[in-house]
Amino acid sequence: MGIFVKLAEDKYVEWSGVTDSPTSSILTFKDVEDQVYSLEERKYSRRDLEDEGELGQTLSKAVKLAAEARLERLRTLGTTSAIGDNLESLLRFNRAGPNETHLKTVEEIIEAYTFTAEKKGKWPFS
Repeated sequence: MGIFVKLAEDKYVEWSGVTDSPTSSILTFKDVEDQVYSLEERKYSRRDLEDEGELGQTLSKAVKLAAEARLERLRTLGTTSAIGDNLESLLRFNRAGPNETHLKTVEEIIEAYTFTAEKKGKWPFS
């Protein structure tokens, strides 16, 4: 699982430390919020989460607390990383361009990873 990174106002990507590049197209904060909650919920079985007793209540609280902690890091630090990754360090060593080339600016990454109909089937959307 990657981390979410804020590139600009309401422009986010999921970032992989393995590929040193985005693994998603440009996302809104709402998109990220939905994905973070979904990722946290996947840690538990659907049956346990839907339990109407104490178990379900406890797990629902755990999901909410974990998701909110990740989102708060994103709001305040610019990433959901729990180990201190930041936009500057990710940009310095990125391989976000075609054929794993380095993209120099946030603007280049936003341009490359903003999906348009013309980019369908082409890098990075192929």
